[in-house]
Amino acid sequence: MLGQILDGRYEILEKIGEGAFGETYLAQDHKRPSHPQCVVKRLRSDIPSQYHQRVIEFFHQEAAVLEKLGEHPQIPQLLAHFAIDDRLVIVQEYILGTSLRAEIVPGKPLSEEAVMSILQDILPVLAFVHRKNVVHRDIKPENIIRQPDGKLVLIDFGAVKELGTLIATAEGGLKTSIVIGTTGYMPSEQIKGRPQLASDVYAVGMMAIEALTGIPAPALPEDSQTGEVIWRDRAQISDRFAWVLESMVRERHTSRYPSAIEALEALNQVFVDSSSSAPVSSSTVTQSSPITIASATGSRLAPTQMSNTSSRSPRISPQLSRTGLRSAFPKVLMASLLVTFGVVAGRSIGLFQSVELNTFDHLLRWRPSEPVDDRLFIVTIDEADRQTYGEEVAGIGRVSISDRYLNQLLQKLNQEHAVLIGLDLYRDFPVDPNQAELAREFQQNPNVITVCKTKALGGDSIAPPPDAVADRIGFSDFVVDSDDVLRRHLLAATSEMIDPDAPCTAPYAFSTLLAFRYLQIQGLAPDFTSEGNLQLGNTIFMRLQPGTGAYERVDAQGNQVLLNYRSAPTPARQATLRDVLSGRTNPAFIRNRIVLVGVTADSAGDIWRTPLDDNMPGVVVQAHMLSQILSAVTNRRPLIWAWSSWVETLWIGVWSVIGGVLGWYFRSPLKLGLTLILASGVLIGICWGVMTQAGWIPLVPPLIGLLLASGIMIVYFRSHIQSSTEAK
Repeated sequence: MLGQILDGRYEILEKIGEGAFGETYLAQDHKRPSHPQCVVKRLRSDIPSQYHQRVIEFFHQEAAVLEKLGEHPQIPQLLAHFAIDDRLVIVQEYILGTSLRAEIVPGKPLSEEAVMSILQDILPVLAFVHRKNVVHRDIKPENIIRQPDGKLVLIDFGAVKELGTLIATAEGGLKTSIVIGTTGYMPSEQIKGRPQLASDVYAVGMMAIEALTGIPAPALPEDSQTGEVIWRDRAQISDRFAWVLESMVRERHTSRYPSAIEALEALNQVFVDSSSSAPVSSSTVTQSSPITIASATGSRLAPTQMSNTSSRSPRISPQLSRTGLRSAFPKVLMASLLVTFGVVAGRSIGLFQSVELNTFDHLLRWRPSEPVDDRLFIVTIDEADRQTYGEEVAGIGRVSISDRYLNQLLQKLNQEHAVLIGLDLYRDFPVDPNQAELAREFQQNPNVITVCKTKALGGDSIAPPPDAVADRIGFSDFVVDSDDVLRRHLLAATSEMIDPDAPCTAPYAFSTLLAFRYLQIQGLAPDFTSEGNLQLGNTIFMRLQPGTGAYERVDAQGNQVLLNYRSAPTPARQATLRDVLSGRTNPAFIRNRIVLVGVTADSAGDIWRTPLDDNMPGVVVQAHMLSQILSAVTNRRPLIWAWSSWVETLWIGVWSVIGGVLGWYFRSPLKLGLTLILASGVLIGICWGVMTQAGWIPLVPPLIGLLLASGIMIVYFRSHIQSSTEAK
């Protein structure tokens, strides 16, 4: 199937799943402008005759269900439905992300809050499905995908999956029926072939219990007499939440919630109950009319006496609180300016740099997902490849790939017409004399780029391959911040950074050199502006300066820019070395692509902390860097940008003034708290929205200004009123 084009448009890229009656493939739609990826489900040709007609009915049913439900943003859309050679085919939207199975792991229980969050996201989707009178019948962690933006998507509405057969008695005889579902998540009525909407509720409940207990659903014990699941003593959760889950997984479907709609209502009530405040006591009631209330001692106090006994500040009249705002505004402004000055001063000495960088990482992760860069392909050398294709080299130790297999790989990539080959491998030793062809590749193939390591950023320098040509060698050095996170991209080294006596004197980064070569094919030559900024075509890579974003104190030597990571699990398609050498990789993935080769095994030590992943292999980082350059030049994908210092100061000042005004205007702590939460949410939303356009604007400093200014005004207000009361 690989490489086959269905219906003249859907190219099969790889197989991603297989069941008893169907196969699932990742495909690419060549008739849509962006050539998006999609999922193709196809009936197997070897379906037993006794099931054939029923399976076809299920297949048509899946298409009808997807067409009816695909309008929901958390359900895959149906793209096409047709038959080829009497084998039915469904094409649906490809959902990027990871299954919930990555979060619900045996032996690792989740917290009540985490499980409630999952249910609050997936139950509304299932409620939508149930309103359409559709039973999913196979809800489990594997069929729920968490997208990069955090949203959960419910997949697999059909029968071309894991289908089993059930021998059941019917009117004294035996009959065979097809049962859809997965053991542990199927209630008794579904096993008997009579699924209800409540069957899906049971599956969701079992999934939640599995997450809370860390025990796989099929392994949870049952009461031998009632058939009820025994789990309560294995989870530390509130009684309210436990009651909802118990009602979801009752043995008899008539004792469960009828559908996800009722289950969601019950869950929301638990959330409201757990979030509501305690009943208001007499000591927190503000009286505005001349009545009396009982004191703790049983005596009765007049309203004029309450100011000295109540735990609450005396009440100021509504008229004074509103009209006084205008006269108090100079004080609000003064307090806000002082807060702004303090926050900006603290920021200038790097007081908030660590938390700001951490916030930057979160904003980067929250961005919408992007497709992989189709110009790139990564060949990974994992631990299994190191053991199979590596070798011991005298005086060096074990290298990840021997000269023999490296030569085979280069020949394979050349045969598949890779446009460039980037070897992110340290090879500072001579080529094996028996592999003269490999030496010629290094010497004569202009499309092979290799690496070395400079001394500019510390550590020992590592030489390039002895046979490599100087203008085809790039340095592999990365710049990390004080918290060891890689957020910056060193494009080129300045002359001061290069030690002419060191083994590595490459002036350009590995990723930069690959980009130069690729863009030269398109007629774009690199240049430098009068300020020393790299320019490619109309794109200027502005050098990082102290004061950019949160970087107040930063070593910005060389041509550095912020690294705008591609918002995807991986920046490019990948395949292991063994798959490439054995021919199991689709040649279309390599043809006319830049192929990067690097080690991903942990034992190699080329693992980096990044905003997206704490364990990102170096070759994947190189792919992100190369993609950043190419996308900025040819696709107008923006580089990370930041405001000037004076604009950032104004921004912090605006939010400090907002905090001061809110602190003066709202007298009720509850109202003020809710308003500050809303204002903080607006601030976070703005910063996130700007980050989706590659803009890094301050979040932590204005948030501090907002809260600090409101706090100062609260203190001032209470002290002012207290003084007025005592004077009276």
